Amino acid sequence: MRTPTPPPEKPLIAILPPPLPKSLHALNSHPPAIFSGNFDLYGMYLPFLVKAYLPPGSTSPDYAAVYDTILAYQSKHDYTARCFLSLSSDTGRAESVSIFDPMMERPFDVLISNLKHRAELTFTSSERASFLAPEHSPVSPGVIGQAGLPPQCGVKNAKGIWKMKRVWVGEGVVGECENVGDGTTIDCVGEAADSSTKANAGKKASKAVKKELFEGFFSFSVSYDQMYRKAGHGSGSTCRFAFWGVRAMKDNTGKEIGLGPGKGIGAGMRRAGH
Repeated sequence: MRTPTPPPEKPLIAILPPPLPKSLHALNSHPPAIFSGNFDLYGMYLPFLVKAYLPPGSTSPDYAAVYDTILAYQSKHDYTARCFLSLSSDTGRAESVSIFDPMMERPFDVLISNLKHRAELTFTSSERASFLAPEHSPVSPGVIGQAGLPPQCGVKNAKGIWKMKRVWVGEGVVGECENVGDGTTIDCVGEAADSSTKANAGKKASKAVKKELFEGFFSFSVSYDQMYRKAGHGSGSTCRFAFWGVRAMKDNTGKEIGLGPGKGIGAGMRRAGH
């Protein structure tokens, strides 16, 4: 009986994971994002940000232009929403003019809870419908949490979702500038301050700084009880929008000028698409 000739050995082929998107390679060249502190948020469909993000004829987003445009408005305390994420717990808070308490005539103080880190934060198809160009959203880590309100008269129920991740990192320099309007001394990054701020800027020693742009999604619905309905405020309200986010400005002592863990004042807010 003849021993069968074994088939020739197949060459070993290394099975490698698919290549990572370029956006993730770029983000991975920097230290991981720290999702804590104060952030100023801007509706993705604000006309001046739409123009900066995807200029006519462009096939890829210009995150640096979005960042610089945002800082020009941030220097004037102009934003769609603000949020604070705690470093020591899984909670935070947010305010937006789109989520307005009609009885108190100010934005609701939204609580963010159960924040969890995701190695790859994704958005559902329903959430992606709120994005300007969801196909350009890079793969990157982020945080997800639940939104709600503390028990209060007039509110029967409130719920929502909060998602945010970093999409771009750049380098710049920061110097001290006098903020137009109230005389506050703030940090001005690179060339992001607008011309009116620059004209009043008394820049001092500059230092290198990391520039970060975040994107996210926020949805929130609130149902009113009889007290609000009798006052003519209807049965409730709902909002949902995608946003860009940047870290809050700092004053000349290094303290962030933001919502913080306490009560905010709700000033300077603009609606998500205006």
